Amino acid sequence: MNWLGLLVLLTVAILPTVAGMALGMWDNCGGTCGLRPMVSDSITPDYSMTRIVGGTDAKPGGWPWMVSIQHPRIPGTNHFCGGSLIRADWVLTAAHCFDVLFNTSMLYVVIGATQLTQPGPGAQVRRIKKLLRHENYERRDMSYDIALLQLSKPVECSPYIQLACVADPILGVSVSEKHTCWVAGWGATSAKNKSPSDRLQEAKVRIINLKLCNSSFWYSGKVHPYNLCAGYPEGSIDTCQGDSGGPLMCQDNHSDSWWVVGVTSWGKSCGKARRPGIYTSTQYFYEWILVHMAMNWLGLLVLLTVARLAHNLQYPCGGSCGLRAPQPDYSSVTYSYGNVAYDYGSTRIVGGVGAAHASWPWLVSIQHPLSPNLGHWCGGSLITADWVLTAAHCFDKIDNISMLYVVLGATQFTQPGPGAVVRNVKQVVTHPYYKRVDFRYDIALLQLDNPVQCSTYIQLACVADPTLKVSKLSNCWIAGWGATTARAQAPTDRLQEAKVQLINGPLCNGSDWYAGKVHPYNLCAGYPQGNIDACQGDSGGPLMCQDNNAEYWWVVGITSWGEGCARPKQPGVYISTQDFYDWIEYNMRAHHAAESAS
Repeated sequence: MNWLGLLVLLTVAILPTVAGMALGMWDNCGGTCGLRPMVSDSITPDYSMTRIVGGTDAKPGGWPWMVSIQHPRIPGTNHFCGGSLIRADWVLTAAHCFDVLFNTSMLYVVIGATQLTQPGPGAQVRRIKKLLRHENYERRDMSYDIALLQLSKPVECSPYIQLACVADPILGVSVSEKHTCWVAGWGATSAKNKSPSDRLQEAKVRIINLKLCNSSFWYSGKVHPYNLCAGYPEGSIDTCQGDSGGPLMCQDNHSDSWWVVGVTSWGKSCGKARRPGIYTSTQYFYEWILVHMAMNWLGLLVLLTVARLAHNLQYPCGGSCGLRAPQPDYSSVTYSYGNVAYDYGSTRIVGGVGAAHASWPWLVSIQHPLSPNLGHWCGGSLITADWVLTAAHCFDKIDNISMLYVVLGATQFTQPGPGAVVRNVKQVVTHPYYKRVDFRYDIALLQLDNPVQCSTYIQLACVADPTLKVSKLSNCWIAGWGATTARAQAPTDRLQEAKVQLINGPLCNGSDWYAGKVHPYNLCAGYPQGNIDACQGDSGGPLMCQDNNAEYWWVVGITSWGEGCARPKQPGVYISTQDFYDWIEYNMRAHHAAESAS
């Protein structure tokens, strides 16, 4: 093993190893998490600090990963938010806790206490070194309400201080309405009493079905897909002001361990009927947590080492991405108004024109020898020398990936030209939450058996990161070898391209458009009138927008689905790459690290 492999192994390769076990197993707390040594276990939302009503006093050490985030100028106990200790120097909490108290130099964290005025000998206090709020957090609707706090120095674990297990998407706890779980915090004990409790409170709650929670008589569509609802239909027991950031915890079905499955986010008042507490799902943000703690672990050296290893961008492709060869003048081409969609099969371009050679040099064709008509199956985007970004639904009917191959650098299949190369598929990584029934989390990564060499015909795509303002981009295009009409199911021999417009999400999800079927992490693109769209065979291909201040292009979406091809008010629906940027980073990084260490 070389030094680089060892370094990456120590920093990143262990991440997938512990996935499904616990984040807390990363450090010096006895190799365990989620254990309680001191306890024998057998409709306008109120977006203020959130909230335990109807609970009872917790025993000392009852929830040893619970922390109190405090500010010296807050009256009483100084408490204003809760959190969960997930590593000896990291706390998981809610982003909205810091809407006002954004100056972390005044904040401190109390760990190991049950009663704040009498914390006891097991309590420890730490200052805050760093605050990381989710980059997409929005106060107005509490979207992406999750944050990480890095402590000034690690805590020492004891019977009163233990690490929480964070529920992972694959091997961790399966959260459903069948689960009975617990909440805990120092928040207000009634809706009228806004003052925090001196003693930690706990309460048993039930997970409530998300569709029921989001129905018209409950929260009426205000709950996000990455939220959990917990409480009781009749109310009475709930979190309240001061419990924000604290954990929603469920016991493992097969052991004494407890999982933090949610972060207390918001709710309508406290303990109201049909107004349960709303929590940010830790499973949904598991990769975000992993990536951000890993990137801050050993500092800049590891960041640079791992980032280069994860991306490969800097090596074979001149340190650039999203650049195209000089293109012909399309000013004489007249485009009808149109849209981009998918018909819950493979996907497609209608109303486009033939693309020039090397015009979209990161576009790949995923092929299968048993697929009729040129072997083309799905599209994809080359994002590193050996990784392709595509759609998860492309592999619904593929039982054996060894039959697949990828064609890169070609524009016309029957005459691929000297710039084309072919690679076999080493592995496919689909999102663990992907569901065929409604195309949620329709994203996948495909690893090539050997890296490609970049050329005029083969370049890397730039993946839109969370800071890019996609809605401000206006020059957007789709491309693919899919069917050129809704009736023609066969792929086209020559790559097609079409200019499209990004369509406002609420409009696209309106009652006479897609009527709520579009997920928050989707993009809509096309035209209200139809006529231009993706079609069968374009699935997995990119939605691309040119940067407003440069020549390069961003892959902002992955062709996912749509109703028919090029129908009015039925535009193409794409997976936003911004929303899955951390997932992409984490999975490429983890697999490269494992390979380097072997």
